[in-house]
This record gives sequence, C-alpha cells and structure tokens, in this order.
Amino acid sequence: MKNIKKIIPITFFTITLLFIAISCENQDDDPQFVLTEASETIELSNDLLDTYYLSYETRNNLAERLMWNTPDFGAATEINFVVEGSSSQTFSSDAVTSFSSGKITDTMYAITVDELLTSAIAMGLDDDPTTTDKGNTGSIYLRVTASVGDPNDSNGLSKVSETYVMSLTIIEKQPTNAAVCDLDAYWAVGNGAFDAGWGWSSPVEIPCTGTNVYSGYIALRNLSTEDDPKNNFRFFTEKGNWGSGVNYPSFISDGYTIDEKFAEKDDGDKNFAFVGSSATYHIEINAVAKTITLTQDGAEGCDFTNLYAVGAGVPDAGWGWASPINLPCQGNGVYSSVMNLNNNGGTDNNFRFFTEKDSWGSGVNYPTYVSDGYTIDAKFEDAQDGDNNFAFVGTTGLYRVDIDTVNKTITVHDGK
Repeated sequence: MKNIKKIIPITFFTITLLFIAISCENQDDDPQFVLTEASETIELSNDLLDTYYLSYETRNNLAERLMWNTPDFGAATEINFVVEGSSSQTFSSDAVTSFSSGKITDTMYAITVDELLTSAIAMGLDDDPTTTDKGNTGSIYLRVTASVGDPNDSNGLSKVSETYVMSLTIIEKQPTNAAVCDLDAYWAVGNGAFDAGWGWSSPVEIPCTGTNVYSGYIALRNLSTEDDPKNNFRFFTEKGNWGSGVNYPSFISDGYTIDEKFAEKDDGDKNFAFVGSSATYHIEINAVAKTITLTQDGAEGCDFTNLYAVGAGVPDAGWGWASPINLPCQGNGVYSSVMNLNNNGGTDNNFRFFTEKDSWGSGVNYPTYVSDGYTIDAKFEDAQDGDNNFAFVGTTGLYRVDIDTVNKTITVHDGK
C-alpha cells in the first residue's frame, strides 16, 4: 500500500511534465501560411484589338479596359498587380517611352487614348502623311505582374504574364486638296526673325500649305534702336541663296497688301521691318489673294489653342489681362513664343502661365508643372512669393519660351 501511494504522485508528476512539454511544442507549431509559386499563369480575359487608332480629337476617350485572372499563391493574402507598357519588348529601363499603373489590387486597368498617343508621339510617330522616317504606326508592349509580400524579399513571390502587343496607328491628316505652289517654301532670314539672324544656319521655313499659299509660325523680334536695327529681315525663295531675296517694295509692286505690323526698313536694302510687339505669330503669304498677314492663332494638336503668360516677370504683360503674352500651339503639344523676361535683381520677376485668357482661375504655377513631371529650364525657379509663381532668374532680355506638353519640358532659348 505504501508503494502504491509513492507511485501515484510520481506518475502524476510525470504526466504533468509530459503535458507541459507537449504544450510548449504545440506553441512552436502555431499554424503558418506558406506561400507557393502561383499555380496558374496570368492571362488577359479580354481580346486586344488588331489596331488601336489614335487621334488628337479622341485623346480623352477610353482605348482599352484590360482585365485578367487572379493567380493562386496558396494562401489567402492580398495580391498586388502592376500593369506596364513599354516601347521595348524586353521592358528595358532605357526604353524610349513607358508607363505604369503603379501598384493596384483590382484585376482591371483602363488605358486612355491620350496615354497611347503620348507614347506614340514619344516614339516619333505623327499624323503628317508626308513624313517618311517613322510614319504613323508602331507598337506598345504590355505585361501584368502579380505579387504577394515583397518580391525583393525571400518570402515574397511574383508572377508575370506573357507579353502582349498593342499595335498603334495615329490617324493621318487628310488634306481636302493637295497643295500646289510655285515654290516649295519661303525662307525668312534677318535680325527680325528671332531664330534665324542674318545667316543660313537656321532660316525660318514658311512652307507651302495650300494652292500658292505659304504659312507657318515665326518668332518675330522688334528691338530696333537708331544704332542697332534688330527688326529687319527678308524673305527668300531658295534656301541658302542670297540672290533669291524678295524685299518689301518687291511685294508692294506685285500688288500685295501687307500686314500693318510690317513696314519698309530704311536700311539701304529696303528689307522688311517688324514694328509690332515681339512674339510668335502665324504668318501667311497668300500669292493668290496677294496678302501677307500675321495672327496669333494656335494650331491643332494641343489641349488648348493658346497658353498665356502674365506677371511682372513678363513686363509687356504685367499683372493684368490688357496685353498678356500669347503662346500659340505649334502642333504636337508644343506652345511657343518670344517674350521679354525681366529679372530686376530678384524682384518683379514673377509670373504665371494660364490656360484661358482673362481667367485668373486657369493659372498653372511652378510646383504644378514640377509635380506633373516637367523638366524646367534653370532660368526659371519657384518664386516663393506665396503663390509659388514662376521666377525668371536669368539676364533680363528677349527669349523664346517653349512648353512641350508631350516631352514635359519648359525651355528658354536665346535668339540668333
């Protein structure tokens, strides 16, 4: 009986230890989710079109809504997706153009015509039927990546779909009538032509655009003084040929009516003198109606016909709408104009761009362009004036300012 009494406590103690040991072991074996390689591929559930036709008129439309399946990674956990588009079939980092959805959790992503059109233009495609280098067709490559955890971590996993191809075609402009002119173009050379100067390195071309009609954009400069006449220029009928010049009285004798912003220059050669406000203009030389006219109308191919600059830093405008600086659309998302820029020792040098004339609410300040990914010329800075306007920090003078909304650049150019 004594032995039985000794055995019972010992047995109880042994069972207790065993239970504790098992309990501890079970704590170490709490259920864990183990990720496994996805058991299925990622595939688009919608069929892509044979060709995506793009135009500036439809840039706000939806081009395609991509949809795909959700792969199984062996655990109930959130799956992130990234849709990538690239001009490179290997999605290399130095591709001419690329775009990304960023990390999303939906199994759907909408691509707009504008997104594809921006990529197409970056690849050198255009709507001009006369271009022959790259034309109007190209391809964008797509893929979808699914990931759980951190793909860069040993515990993370990812799955990449096959590469899909979107064939792009920019719809070419179809002229109603083929332009027929006696000349291929007129060429403007001289101090009054801001980008040309008196030389043949960069003459301004005014091409044939209709039957004996020549038109295009030209940056015109009026900085004439008695000692330094910088507003004179001449038209030429042959590039590089000084003997093909046509001066102001030659057009008059041929019966032309010439815009009042032009006059005859008393410089010994009777060249044209530009006597208007320095700016970029659309010029038309109409050999049928015998007129030479200047307007500040923008071309097609931009979100807005014109942009406007207003502020103390553009002294010809000032902070008012009586005479804003007009930057007409030159086509392909580019706005441009010459303008006087003021840097008065770091004061009175601020200004802002606007998308609508007479509308203060349409202003776009410096940080807005920065947040949109623009590379901005070093001659411009954030004015830090409470409204974060642009500040011109270069040397006061006349410059050409280009805003390229496709390549996202704002550049400042000196004249010739």
